[in-house]
Amino acid sequence: MAVCRGIQTIAYTIVNGSYVQKAPSELQDKVKDKTLITVDSVGAFQKLPMVMPSVDVFYSAMKKAKRVPPTKGIANIAKRERNKGAKQLDTLMKELAVSLRTYKENFPKKHHLHPYERSLVDLTLGDGNYEEVLKKVDALRKKVVSVGKEHASLCAQVGVPS
Repeated sequence: MAVCRGIQTIAYTIVNGSYVQKAPSELQDKVKDKTLITVDSVGAFQKLPMVMPSVDVFYSAMKKAKRVPPTKGIANIAKRERNKGAKQLDTLMKELAVSLRTYKENFPKKHHLHPYERSLVDLTLGDGNYEEVLKKVDALRKKVVSVGKEHASLCAQVGVPS
């Protein structure tokens, strides 16, 4: 019996589990502690997203925007086409903004990187360039959203020519 207990304790340290039951309050404390700890591990560069070229992002968004139909039930052809144009502009804006947002979110913040990787970023890109590029991507996303909303609104409000 003592040999089995020794094996269980060794296995517990390896798999972080136990064959001996603990009180529920101890387990809850352990779970709370694990959620508070953020592990800085080497390998963040392996998790970087694959960034598509801008032309590919744009053409992909254009392809999705072309497939947007007008709202059903609009009898007037001019109103239907205005509606279709506004919806296409809105879809184009959303597709571009989503890809920019995912790129920004998937790149790790510099202060979350392992110290080795943080210094590697500084040496490779220079001090502050990494954050500056991420800020520019976010500013571009915000500009795309504002211009897209403005032009979609203008497209929907265009009057019928005489």
